[in-house]
Amino acid sequence: MNQKEFIAAIAPGAQELQKEFGIFASTTIAQACLETGYGKFLPVDKNTGKASFNLFGVKGTGPAGSVVCKTWEVYSGQKVSIDANFRAYSNYAESLRDHHKVLMANRYIPVRQATTPEEACRQLQKCGYATDPAYPEKLISIINQFNLKQYDVVPVPVPGPFPDVASDRWSAGHIQRAKDTGWLKGFDDGTFRPDQPVTREQMAVILARFMDRGVI
Repeated sequence: MNQKEFIAAIAPGAQELQKEFGIFASTTIAQACLETGYGKFLPVDKNTGKASFNLFGVKGTGPAGSVVCKTWEVYSGQKVSIDANFRAYSNYAESLRDHHKVLMANRYIPVRQATTPEEACRQLQKCGYATDPAYPEKLISIINQFNLKQYDVVPVPVPGPFPDVASDRWSAGHIQRAKDTGWLKGFDDGTFRPDQPVTREQMAVILARFMDRGVI
């Protein structure tokens, strides 16, 4: 599988997750490209040859079990080769979704709120996803080299009471009313955005306020 074929294989999953979580597909694809060498260095079981579809080198047990691979760890300043279990998935989509679950942590709110793929790349490094100071520029270089922005999903506002994506063009009044009545009190710190998914914590607070006032 060459570079373009690898990108084509993971792009649909990244696009679906952008619709659900709001993280740019181009950023996700670039991460997978960088961390696997365009699919050349995915964990494979050293004994059975079982493929893992593990795009981000996550250790442990996944939906499809695990694979045993040699890896390097540092003990007392010495680099040592060891066998480790890496999560196995049934396909790339499962690995991408597992990755997005990690990025739902509060520490990655700036990644989810980024307004451009480039900003998302820089926020990944600032939020502690990678220690390499050159990590953002490496991702941005991949995005530009392969025109990965073509895979980014452009939200289309859908009129109605429960759209997938809120639009200030028709929902601004409803959002302002929610703020004025206190339903969204405390979310003005930037953690609430109409065009992004609501976190479990935010939904729990909103529901609690409804219950406290006897609405539900």
